[in-house]
Amino acid sequence: RQNYEFLETIKSDSEYFSISNFPDKSEFTKSHLPLVVVNVGDRKELLDKMTEGDNTSYGVIVSTFEELEPAYVSDYK
Repeated sequence: RQNYEFLETIKSDSEYFSISNFPDKSEFTKSHLPLVVVNVGDRKELLDKMTEGDNTSYGVIVSTFEELEPAYVSDYK
């Protein structure tokens, strides 16, 4: 679900990229992302553990509602 290695191929902090598995076309730059994801470096093991925890948890609390973002809610299910 979380694959951040592709960020290494983006050369500039101002270069736009889109994430293919989003329900809508959304464009981002590296500066839009949390620094922990952009500057992975020696934190790769931590990010992998965070991903594992997310994937094996019983659920996630999200501050939204189905009527506001139905495509994202159904994609997450």
